[in-house]
Amino acid sequence: MNDREARLVAVRLLEAKGNKVRDVSSGQGRPKLSMVEIEQASSKRACSIKVANKALNGRIHYPRIGSGRYSVLSDVDLVLHVRPMVDGSVRVTMFDKKSVLAAFEKSYKAIEKVGKEHLPIWVSPEPESGWRQAGSGFGDEALWSETVANGAPKAAPAPVCAEQQPHIRPLTIAEAKLAVAAKYETSPENVEIIVRG
Repeated sequence: MNDREARLVAVRLLEAKGNKVRDVSSGQGRPKLSMVEIEQASSKRACSIKVANKALNGRIHYPRIGSGRYSVLSDVDLVLHVRPMVDGSVRVTMFDKKSVLAAFEKSYKAIEKVGKEHLPIWVSPEPESGWRQAGSGFGDEALWSETVANGAPKAAPAPVCAEQQPHIRPLTIAEAKLAVAAKYETSPENVEIIVRG
């Protein structure tokens, strides 16, 4: 799964939770759906959708642009941490900006203390040790977290039960709709699933 697909899964999840989502990404280096406006009950909030680096334990990066300011992070209210998992699912976790900003500032102070403030700052919601990972471990401050299965189940030539295929995880209708919607880049409301049997 590439970053664009991961962001699309996150947007479909937000929509399934009753939010209206509008892409407000603009400017050089800002991919589509990397910054969105979330509207629910006539309240609008800016949200950064950040896809975690798969090779770096779910770490994310925002460039520091001045005293206590970070590119994109300083301009939003919320951060949606999107982490593609090894099994193909996607873990989507919502944070208030303050939690993520505090993690980046803690990391910057640790880097500054050893005279390495020129290094990029990477933090993860998962706890990590070492001065380079100071600030990581803020996952318990999440507003909510949900794991979404990736991709629609492949059609089998004959009916197959879960006992015969233990590696296939049964999906709820909502999960299946999200997966199909992400695959075909449409809204979950446009997906109809009929179960016969």
